[in-house]
Amino acid sequence: MRPSSLTGFYKRKRRLCCAVFVVLGCLVAHAAEAGDRIRALIEEQFVRYDPDFRAHREKYGERLAALGKRLAEFEAQGRKLQCSKQIFLEAKWLHRYTAHWDDLADKLDRLELSFKEDEQSFATRQLPTDGLWGACYEERFLRISASIDALGALFAKGEKPRYRLRSDGSLNTGKKLMVRLQDLLVSDIARSGVNHRGQLSSLLTSISQGVIKPYIRDGLVGVLDLRSDSTLEHIGEAFRFFLAGAQDPETGYWGAWYLVNGKVHKSVDLSMTYHIVSYTKGKVEHWPEIIATTFEIESKPYPYGWRHQGRYNNHNIYDVARIYKFGWPHMTETQRTTARAQIEAMLEWSLSNTIGPHGTFVHDPSFSDSLADEFYFGVSFLDVVGYWQPKRRFWRQGPDFDGAAALCCRISRRLSVLTLDGWAARGAEEKLERNCSSC
Repeated sequence: MRPSSLTGFYKRKRRLCCAVFVVLGCLVAHAAEAGDRIRALIEEQFVRYDPDFRAHREKYGERLAALGKRLAEFEAQGRKLQCSKQIFLEAKWLHRYTAHWDDLADKLDRLELSFKEDEQSFATRQLPTDGLWGACYEERFLRISASIDALGALFAKGEKPRYRLRSDGSLNTGKKLMVRLQDLLVSDIARSGVNHRGQLSSLLTSISQGVIKPYIRDGLVGVLDLRSDSTLEHIGEAFRFFLAGAQDPETGYWGAWYLVNGKVHKSVDLSMTYHIVSYTKGKVEHWPEIIATTFEIESKPYPYGWRHQGRYNNHNIYDVARIYKFGWPHMTETQRTTARAQIEAMLEWSLSNTIGPHGTFVHDPSFSDSLADEFYFGVSFLDVVGYWQPKRRFWRQGPDFDGAAALCCRISRRLSVLTLDGWAARGAEEKLERNCSSC
């Protein structure tokens, strides 16, 4: 029988799960630490791996930012540089989560060269060799992410991919999946020069969709080269088992863990927690702790809080709003009052700071992967808080917002002119169509 949620799974597996995590070496001496301390700890461990880490990070970060700005400008001009975008995203991962500078330098060189190629549609196609998407990615976790996005779009339309997906054998059983996720959960940065948080977060998102979203899970059964249909059920069971053990009961949050001098330090991760809460539709344990932690980290920097460079952005406040939506039944009236005030402030900030006069969302390349992402998360935030539809306002009652319908139409028209590609653009279009029927 397939578990319908993490809640029932917790009740059956908590003791065994804790025992397994101890056996696997995850002996944690204290609760999750504050985001600023975790950030400092991570940097200290990178410096132990590379004494010149800070200088290297700044040097390559400046070039990455400049190339990212050029890519965004090309996108705004209507150029479709799908391969360039994939190379950029992998370079961004290398810069954020590794101290492997030679790999990053090579990636940046390839990114700059790729701007000369006008025809890059090949990067959006399924490859016949293994059935995956993401031809310009080298890291497999990024190819898995691109493939789940592409499959989700196909399955939503009732279509199937042209080729079956071929497993490389690394994640094709529940045991292998558990071992891989456990390896990624705990980073030893001083030894490896890698913070596994990026890989872990990406895989959690991909696997959550593959085993929890019914239309993707059911579609995968027919296109994966697993030994039997039941294998996907076993992988889903193992994944839920991992999630049960990886949630911190003191904070309610999920996050990456870091090994330093024999001690494991936990982090609280807004993005990871949002994805698990969202894909399970709120069927998780420790809601009082999740709510309290979300309040507490409001002023902390992402991913350990809501802020980026000291301010909100639509991506993070969308995550928070979704957590509040699923957590609303679990809140006290005092907590709801606090959440209402926060959502009101987030809404005012988003409308005042992120949308240009012609309906284009402001692009921040220091955080967002693309202009399409800015549209997706901006539209998604306004959608989830019910800016356009009163029935979606889980947090308040009252009259419609002034100018909401006109803004919806303005954003929709601008997005259609830009003709952006990818899952983010498609998602923004779908939400706008649902909300802008009067345009």
